[in-house]
Formats: sequence, C-alpha cells, structure tokens
Amino acid sequence: MALVACGGPEGSSQPSADASARGGVFTPEPASSGVPARSAALGSIGGQDLQVTAFSVDEALAAEGGDAIGAMLDDLDVSPHDVELSVAVAPGGDPAISDWSLPGSSAADILASWAAAAPGSWSDDNLDGTPALVGNGPDGTRAWAFALDDRFVYVRTDDRDTAAEVAAALGS
Repeated sequence: MALVACGGPEGSSQPSADASARGGVFTPEPASSGVPARSAALGSIGGQDLQVTAFSVDEALAAEGGDAIGAMLDDLDVSPHDVELSVAVAPGGDPAISDWSLPGSSAADILASWAAAAPGSWSDDNLDGTPALVGNGPDGTRAWAFALDDRFVYVRTDDRDTAAEVAAALGS
C-alpha cells in the first residue's frame, strides 16, 4: 500500500529492512514498539490476526508503486520526512494494508491526490459510508484506497467486505 501487497506501496517487490519473505508472500517482522497507536486496530481483520509493523517511508517510496505515493505526497505538499507508515499483513498476504499518516491533509484532498497519481484506472466506491476508490495495483491485485483527515489507507484484497471492515475498524 501503500506498502500493501508484497512490499511496495501497492507493488510486489519485497522490502528487506523490516520484513522477510516467506513463500513469496510479504511478511513483516513482528510488531515493535515503533508501531503507531493509530494502526493498532489493524491487528485483527476478517477473523485473521495480522502482523503489524512500522515501515520505512523511504523504502516504500523506492519500491514498485512508490512513484504514485511520491506524486501524491508532492501534490499534498507533504514531506516524506513528516510521514509515518504502518503495514499490516495477514498470513498468506490477503489482506495487506498500508496506513500512511499524512499530517495536515484533508480526507478529500488525499483521495483527490491519489486519484490523480494512482496507476491504472480507479473508480469511486463507498465502503459502508466511507468514500473510497477501487482499482488495481501495478501487480494487478484488487485494492481499495480511502482516507481520513491526516491519513491514507490502501487495502489490497480481493474481498470488498474486508476492505469495508478495515475502514470501519479505523473509525471512519
């Protein structure tokens, strides 16, 4: 997501600093004390326990799909050094969620910036009351993007109900 899929913001490259690959699926190392409290609700989604970890924004921006996130940050006038990133991944890799703290950005501005920067075709959606966009990441996997004020969330999953559960769990 947005460090979401298998490593990149929505790509399939595998990060090395804070994560390891098992069977070709991105699996972050166990959560550390560096995981922001805002991401705690991502520990259990869809009846699955997810690994939640803080992740390097610089590494995410260098991964597949990072250019789209970089363009979104530029459009929002948010420095990568002001951004926090958490990643949550279920065993098997679905869902994979990236949770980006984007200080000073409204939900509407974040979604508009993502719509302009995102690769491929994204369309308007609604996750049980939360405005969202639905599309495919660079690796072809289904994904939803939604925003809250100061926060961008990218959910890679084939299951729309899981994406809606993530939106509800984050208090949208």
